[in-house]
Order: sequence, then C-alpha cells, then structure tokens
Amino acid sequence: MTQTVDLTLDEIRAYIESVRWQTSKDGSHSYMLMKWKPESIAMFYAFVEFIRRNGYIQIHEGIPYICFDVGDMRYWSMGAPLYETI
Repeated sequence: MTQTVDLTLDEIRAYIESVRWQTSKDGSHSYMLMKWKPESIAMFYAFVEFIRRNGYIQIHEGIPYICFDVGDMRYWSMGAPLYETI
C-alpha cells in the first residue's frame, strides 16, 4: 500500500540538495541510491512517486522513462515498481 504525498518544488529542491549524487562511469549523468541516506527513505519514495505522477515521457535508447525537470536538471527512476526502486 502506498500513500500519496504532495510535494512542493521547494521540498523537492531541498531533498535533491540533501542527498549524495554519484557521477556515472561514462560521465553522462549522476545518480543517487536510497541506501545512501536511509533516514530519508520516505522522502525518496515520495520523490519517485512525484516524478511518476507529474513527469513526462522521454525515450532514451528506445526505452521510455518518466522524467521531471527541476531547474536545468532532469530526474527519473528506472521504472521498477515503487518499493523495488532503490
């Protein structure tokens, strides 16, 4: 069972700034993992759910992803069911 949480852009920005981001090996993007900030798991899931409810579809290498832009950065999850998303 999931609980819908409405987030403001200020809350999203604060969350984005509060977590660790790792640059990918090829340098094409950065990513974060839920386990890097376990005290914020509820916010992690709320952010993923927000992206999925409010985002737009972007095709990358033939695969559709739901994305959401904050400033000049694009955020997405890999599309796994919510509680399998890491």
